[in-house]
Amino acid sequence: MKSIYRPLLVLVAVLALSCTAPPEEAPVIDLAAEVAAATVVVNQFGQMWESEDMSLVDRIFTQGSDLMVFGTDAAEIWVGFDTFKTSLEDQFVAYEDTEVTTRDQVVSVHPSGETAWFRELADWHVTVEGERAEVNGLRVTGVLEKRNGAWTIVQMHVSVPVSGQVVAY
Repeated sequence: MKSIYRPLLVLVAVLALSCTAPPEEAPVIDLAAEVAAATVVVNQFGQMWESEDMSLVDRIFTQGSDLMVFGTDAAEIWVGFDTFKTSLEDQFVAYEDTEVTTRDQVVSVHPSGETAWFRELADWHVTVEGERAEVNGLRVTGVLEKRNGAWTIVQMHVSVPVSGQVVAY
C-alpha cells in the first residue's frame, strides 16, 4: 500500500507546482520613442538659456536633493535642485541675448526605458554687462531618469576643452 501513496504524492506535488502563474512578461519598450522623448528634454536645456524660462528649469531637472551638476567654473558644483535653481536665477539676471547652438548630439536609452544619457557639443554666445562673450565647443554630458512617466535630468556636466593636451601621452 505504501508504494501506491508515494507515486500519488509525487503526482499531486507536480500538479500543484505546475498550477502556479507564469512570470509576468516585461513590457515592450519602444526605444526609438523613448530616445525621441529624452532628446526633447536635452534640447530644452539650450532653450532654457535662451528663454530664461524658470518653469522650463522646473520641468527638465529633477526637483530633489539628488540632482548633481558641474558647470564650467571651478565654483560651479551644485548638489540639489534648490542650489542649482538659485544660481540659474542669478545667471538669468546677468545674461542678455543668450544663443545656444548644439551639434554632434547623441542620446541613448537603456533597454529598460528608465535611464538615458547624452553628450553634445555646444556653442554659447551671451552678453554680460554690454560685452559679448563666446564659448565654443562646450562639452555637455548628462543622465536622465524617467520619473512619474517623464524624463528628467538628474546629472549634468558642462566643460570647456583646453587647447592641446594637459598631460601628453
